[in-house]
Amino acid sequence: MQPRSPKASCRGLIADGRSQGCQRITRDRFSRLISSVKNETGTLAKARPNPDLPRVLLVEDEQPIRDIVVPWLFRDGFDCREAADGRAAMELLAAAEGGNGIWQRLIDDRDALARVAEKALDACHFDANTGGERPGWEEKCSRACYDCLLSYSNQPFHPLIDRHLIREYLLALRTSTTTKKTERSREEHYAWLEERRDQNSNLEREFLKVLYESGRRLPDRAQLRPESGVYAEADFYYERDGLPGICIFCDGPDHDQSNRKESDQRERGKLGDLGYRVLTIRYDSKIDEQLISNRDVFGIGN
Repeated sequence: MQPRSPKASCRGLIADGRSQGCQRITRDRFSRLISSVKNETGTLAKARPNPDLPRVLLVEDEQPIRDIVVPWLFRDGFDCREAADGRAAMELLAAAEGGNGIWQRLIDDRDALARVAEKALDACHFDANTGGERPGWEEKCSRACYDCLLSYSNQPFHPLIDRHLIREYLLALRTSTTTKKTERSREEHYAWLEERRDQNSNLEREFLKVLYESGRRLPDRAQLRPESGVYAEADFYYERDGLPGICIFCDGPDHDQSNRKESDQRERGKLGDLGYRVLTIRYDSKIDEQLISNRDVFGIGN
């Protein structure tokens, strides 16, 4: 059975708040839909995500569809990011420290990568324990197929793709364990945190700079959501051996708004109930004075 062309597949469009079925749509109608959405939602810069809603990563190779869906999501309060393909999506996920937890789990769980390899072997029609062919697949999939490695996006490379080339490597990973090696100099760690902080936050930049230049303890992580069930992402995070860590929130003027303040108190209170220590660095107080008040966390400095 030949796979259907992606242009003939039913993707659906969001329009007028409803999901429509598969249909041909002209460029002019796309333009009218986009204009309608932009007129209704306003500019994205004015949208303010609702912290109670999950974040959304929209992966779609058609720019007109992204132009329709993303403003709609922002209008409804979702913090939305977009990517044109899987590679761009993975880069966004990698940059969103703590936002999805995948990379940290691979580091913290010594057997996580082995389990990934086990799933990959199964996806490639191999027995994860022996490496042998799963029953029936040797005849149906000699090198690769649309049930394992082939997709429309990698069509130019189909002649080069062969699932057998990765079998031995995956079998080796299947019995591997992961150990941490996180030795960075203070300068390297500061640069690492600086890359991962919210680049739109001057308060985060200044807070991190003061910690570094005063010789105080730097955070272990940046932009971390410590609990998947709690909609609160710490701007910085300190680990505590055997205990939930210390969550640092750098609050600018927008956190003084009544609805935002109520949400902050509710979600951060949940973290406190779970054993996390919650500290807030405010924009309207001197950073150095706030650090001195919490010297048990940040240290005395030089």
